[in-house]
Amino acid sequence: NGNIFKMKDLKLGDKVLVSYGKHGIPKYEPIYSFAHYHETKAAKFVRLLPSQLELTPHHLVFVEGHSQPIPAALVRIGDVLKGGKKVEQIRHVKRQGIYAPFTKSGTLVVNGVTVSNYIALQTHLSPWFQLCFISTPLSYHWLSHVFLVPYRLFRQIVEEEKYDSNGIVTHLRWPHMAMFWISQISLILISFFVISLSLIVSKSLKKFFQMKWRLRTVAGITTKL
Repeated sequence: NGNIFKMKDLKLGDKVLVSYGKHGIPKYEPIYSFAHYHETKAAKFVRLLPSQLELTPHHLVFVEGHSQPIPAALVRIGDVLKGGKKVEQIRHVKRQGIYAPFTKSGTLVVNGVTVSNYIALQTHLSPWFQLCFISTPLSYHWLSHVFLVPYRLFRQIVEEEKYDSNGIVTHLRWPHMAMFWISQISLILISFFVISLSLIVSKSLKKFFQMKWRLRTVAGITTKL
């Protein structure tokens, strides 16, 4: 009905604004799940002014000039958020309460700004999934949205949901962990490569010094005719 609600007051099934269609016609979709729902858990947020938008550093937000949403921590003063609001100030604040609603389209309009439902999972902040520190053409927004296709179908059958002590919806606990470890595969591969290389170099040096010692021993032998 066009009323404005605080994030903490939203419930499953509430229809929220997700985008503006042709001719600025608003599009609404129901919240089918909350990836995160914790009323008292404290977290650090990036506050973008004057929109008053507050996001965790890894949460993705749409910015003009970028084909895919970027982590909030990468937003800079002067950037124009999707919705027409120019960032004039950036502050870092700590708040109680974490809420991350999911919609069918994977987007949400908060304080007039279009944001993604998803986050960047890797420690290196970027809108793009990285493999061995090389950016791929796959964005976190697209990957997460595709990854959650089975979950969206599942939520059409199962309506109730519960949350663990960290506020993560229990239905997504294991998929979330799987997605996290998949996102960390580059670090795993790099670590494996470094360890393997270290072992090879160590063995090579050991053989080199053993051979060098043998040569010195042979060179030091004297014979008596």
